[in-house]
Amino acid sequence: LKNSSGEICESPDKSNSSNNLLMSFQEIQFICRFSLTQHGCLCDDRPTLADIAILPFVRQFANIDRVWFDAQPWPHLIAWLDRFTESPEFAHIMGKYPQ
Repeated sequence: LKNSSGEICESPDKSNSSNNLLMSFQEIQFICRFSLTQHGCLCDDRPTLADIAILPFVRQFANIDRVWFDAQPWPHLIAWLDRFTESPEFAHIMGKYPQ
């Protein structure tokens, strides 16, 4: 992958199995930052299956502590999540039922 400056970026070394989870997160973070900066969505200029598949996980992570999440240096990820969660389509499928 190339970053926004056109430099080729290497994946983290995965030789140490105890760091695999952290490195996987770092790779996902890099891919999201790169893709969302370039396209606004993960793979293209419009949502794809990749966006829809990861959306519930990002939303769940953000909703644990939304104030903390919004304070992170992830403006493109936050904007991406907000575009989905504030859309009429999302409101329609996530309608609230009386308790």
